[in-house]
Amino acid sequence: MATAVIYTGGTIGCVGNPLQPLAASAFYTQTKQLWATYAVQSADCFALPVMDSSQHQLADWLAIARCIEQLDPKYHKVVLLHGTDTLTYTSAFLALALHATARSIVLVGGLQPLLQGGQIDKASDAFTNLHYSLSTAVPVGVWVANGSAYIAGHCAHKIQTNSQPVFAASGLALGYAHCVAEHSNAALLTQLSQRPAGQVAAIRWLPSEYACVAALSNALTYADAVIIESLGNGNGLTSPAIEQRVMDAANAGKMMILSSQVPQHLLDSSYASGLLNSSMASSLLPSYNWPFSALYVRALVVASLYPAQDRAERWQCWV
Repeated sequence: MATAVIYTGGTIGCVGNPLQPLAASAFYTQTKQLWATYAVQSADCFALPVMDSSQHQLADWLAIARCIEQLDPKYHKVVLLHGTDTLTYTSAFLALALHATARSIVLVGGLQPLLQGGQIDKASDAFTNLHYSLSTAVPVGVWVANGSAYIAGHCAHKIQTNSQPVFAASGLALGYAHCVAEHSNAALLTQLSQRPAGQVAAIRWLPSEYACVAALSNALTYADAVIIESLGNGNGLTSPAIEQRVMDAANAGKMMILSSQVPQHLLDSSYASGLLNSSMASSLLPSYNWPFSALYVRALVVASLYPAQDRAERWQCWV
């Protein structure tokens, strides 16, 4: 068995001031000692187009997934070097798209570069995460390296940008089941590559009817799915105008998904004023308390795979 290391850029591979990512060849040349010293299995290095992870979109996630899927079976472990900005989006996508993988896939990023002055910086969080992922056993599936721990890929969310730990696990998502068995990894990737990408909008519910109506109206001009980030446990301002827009959108095949602005939340229908007790409640789809990145990815995939009339039903099945 062997380890495949895939470099995509990000702070972990940056140098200079301002920080710029090294080309793959330069990065691997300057870090070759690390792979030989710390990998418990033989490690081979691969590269994808290097870019800031904030620029990643569905096409880039598909390219990463295809790269992993096409690796020789001898690579039981895959270490994906990735920027932290969208690392949890990529991990959520891979957990879904490669749900039937037999490999151990771990995403590794860092707030600090791995290299300082041409030398490996062993005090950096990039080194801590990478060393841990190379030298320890990783369960089958998709994981995020977070110091000396792993977080399931669909449960991770970024919590800090200037200190450790960078990521946390949404314990409320741990009961989530992987993708339904109707799609193999290869079939899912092929379908997503061949079909137009769905569009997903997110609206933060504000204490202003005008703002809520305007945000809904704008989102519904282009989005196939709208994530409504409510207050608290699913509460928020309601009005006849708001409720009518949501119900009309749902009737037109839009996925209207109720979530919360609170990262660790449970939607609760016990409040009379809550959105779940309004006349539009039956038009709202549950978020299942997933982290936002996993919620976004799932909405994007369902919107991309299925026609409008089937999306609400398929959303309920993909849990």
